[in-house]
Amino acid sequence: IKNASSRSSISSSYHQIPPTCFEIIRSIPGNNTCIDCGASNPDWATVSYGALICMICAGRHRSLGVNCSKVRSLTMDHWNVNQILTMLEGGNKQLRDFF
Repeated sequence: IKNASSRSSISSSYHQIPPTCFEIIRSIPGNNTCIDCGASNPDWATVSYGALICMICAGRHRSLGVNCSKVRSLTMDHWNVNQILTMLEGGNKQLRDFF
């Protein structure tokens, strides 16, 4: 029981993205451009879809509400483990190919 409770507290605590994870997220195919508009080097993410977006599109996503798209900054916000894993498993190319 102790391990289960410590795992849940780790996954629910928030931290900045570790530098190695940040580099991996940026290197995932398609993540060099915004999934919505194609702008270069997006610094925001829609955790709901595991994709990177630019600041302008992040504002649009935020206006949709968290029930549609949860938006976080790669550099300014804090992330929990599950959100980081979502980004590591996703990617803009993978999302484009899916839709």
